[in-house]
Amino acid sequence: AFCKSECPKRIPIPCKIRDKYKGVCNGCDKKSSCKLTKRFYSAQRAHAEYRYSLVDSREGINLTYSELHDIASVIVKPIKNGQSVYAVLQNHPEISYCEKTIYNWIEMGVFQPFGLSNLDLRSKVGRKMKKKDQIKYKKREEKVYLKGRTYDCFEKFIREHPSSSVVEMDTVYNDESKGPFIQTFQFVDYNLMIGIYHTEKTAVAMVDGLKQIKEALGDKEFRRHFQVILTDRGSEFVYANEFEALGCKIFYCDPMQSSQKPHVENNHRLFRYICPKGTDLKQLGLHSQKDLDLIFSHINSYPREVKFGKSPIEEFVFYHPNSEFLIKLGLKKIDSDKIILKPSLLNK
Repeated sequence: AFCKSECPKRIPIPCKIRDKYKGVCNGCDKKSSCKLTKRFYSAQRAHAEYRYSLVDSREGINLTYSELHDIASVIVKPIKNGQSVYAVLQNHPEISYCEKTIYNWIEMGVFQPFGLSNLDLRSKVGRKMKKKDQIKYKKREEKVYLKGRTYDCFEKFIREHPSSSVVEMDTVYNDESKGPFIQTFQFVDYNLMIGIYHTEKTAVAMVDGLKQIKEALGDKEFRRHFQVILTDRGSEFVYANEFEALGCKIFYCDPMQSSQKPHVENNHRLFRYICPKGTDLKQLGLHSQKDLDLIFSHINSYPREVKFGKSPIEEFVFYHPNSEFLIKLGLKKIDSDKIILKPSLLNK
């Protein structure tokens, strides 16, 4: 007898006509009397299934909860400590998903059960630049200390001495009336930044800051890394002769042209993650050079995309494996998963 039920013992009998052409039974003239298993094509049902597959492939994530938990256990803490998704993925190559995918999942709220939301991501700030024809400058008389030390002079010197070690110098502070004032030095070759803690923003203090570095490094090491200093025309940097008396050349950017020393300006963004503008740095926990060394240890241990995932400390050690430069300046490498780029670093 012919079995119509879908029982496990039922073995379908192939249709020689249909299976020969791998088709369906819609146009068969024997379909009304045929007892074999039939296959019909429905355009409406096929379209509905296609639409379901199309939408389903774009919704949700293709992960089990266990896989999601494993990823969260790796990325949540570093991101909440201020690291970017790129930095985390560089430190954990075992995560096969790309940076954009992780960002999309965070935006979707996939990691909210693990305590990570898009509010934990760094804010992306865009800054509009004024058009050149809208910027008007007053003509200034050239200061004596600028003679032979302008940005044009800097470019000429670098063309003549292309292998010179260039350091960009700047000052960071929140309260001009009481400080503290951070004298920053950015080593262009390695993207490495160090800072000197000051209680006053004076020309004498800034020269003393460079003297402090020279005493820590020794004359030979100092002259090796501080060959050329590029800074702005701030009143605290006007003692050009005193700076050069320490054994380096100093040059000054054009007025209102911070873009001429982009490395130190860009790296200040990382400093601002830990010491945001508008906050009282002392209340935040920045009281001494030791606190500042801790900040720059974390900043310099942070991997950079422009350096193919290597941190400034790693790059410096690669080129100077036997140097005590970092130790003498109070810097140390921080484990990648323990890097903190948030104000909470100073409360630890």
